[in-house]
Amino acid sequence: MRKNVLIALLIIVPVMHAYGQYEDLVTINPYSCDFLATHEITLLPPLQMDMPFDVAIGYVVADTMCRLYDAGQIDSILQTISADSILIGVKTFIAMRNYDTFLYEHLCKQLYFHKPSNYRTYYRALERALFSEYYSRVHAPTLYDTLRDRYCGGIYQVRVGSQSMYIDSVRQKPIGSRVAEIYCADLDVIASIYCYNTRFTCGIKTPEDISPCIRVSWFRSPVEYYPGYDSLTIHKKGPGYLEVGKEYLVFMETWNSSDYNWQYHPVMAYEVVNGLIYDPDGVFRRGEYIDVYELISDLHSAINIIAK
Repeated sequence: MRKNVLIALLIIVPVMHAYGQYEDLVTINPYSCDFLATHEITLLPPLQMDMPFDVAIGYVVADTMCRLYDAGQIDSILQTISADSILIGVKTFIAMRNYDTFLYEHLCKQLYFHKPSNYRTYYRALERALFSEYYSRVHAPTLYDTLRDRYCGGIYQVRVGSQSMYIDSVRQKPIGSRVAEIYCADLDVIASIYCYNTRFTCGIKTPEDISPCIRVSWFRSPVEYYPGYDSLTIHKKGPGYLEVGKEYLVFMETWNSSDYNWQYHPVMAYEVVNGLIYDPDGVFRRGEYIDVYELISDLHSAINIIAK
């Protein structure tokens, strides 16, 4: 296997000096405020000139293994290698996601949907097998592992720049509702806690756009579908979820309806008020009111540095 990986390095790594620029991978769909349109990744693995060395090597090794071995063979291989090697593999996958989670997610979905004949298995199967070995043999999952694995769209400190809404009667309707209210917001990124290479997805970028901006979406039923709810709760499910001008700590997922249509969903959003967030459900196990800057510092270090 080492020989195969070395051959892949000698063949593929020089290519990234000429190809592999995916800055335009994501564009705004003109027909829907919440969908992001993408195009097919033609160079596999998707190497780029500015990739950190460990990320580039990770893509080369993962791509080589997925071409050579099926899921059962990968499971067998991982069971025979040392815990230190498992740890290195997990760190590499975290670095690949952290470098550009959208690129990684898009590649995983593209391989899944198209099922190219020269692949015997896919990145996702390799990742799951590797992390399963890590959690069973090296270290049990922590709170920070759960947050990283769950919110693979990124964790950010943001300020809401704009918000819009439209009525959709065709797709993603809540159960029992005839239509859905689709809300979209453009979030100006103050700090990237997980997934630091943030793509600008808020339309056409201008020279004045210094910080990254992420377009996100969520939905709710119309107001009449919430009998018994107080007005504040109903508001929080819609326009009050991310209000213009306010600062939040958001935990994101990426969803896709096909291999080329994507959405960012802010699954958890905590408003930052006077440097504090309110955590009544005890998600972060630090009490109800938490210093956001201490939490960000701890999240950043713990999510990106795994336990041995």
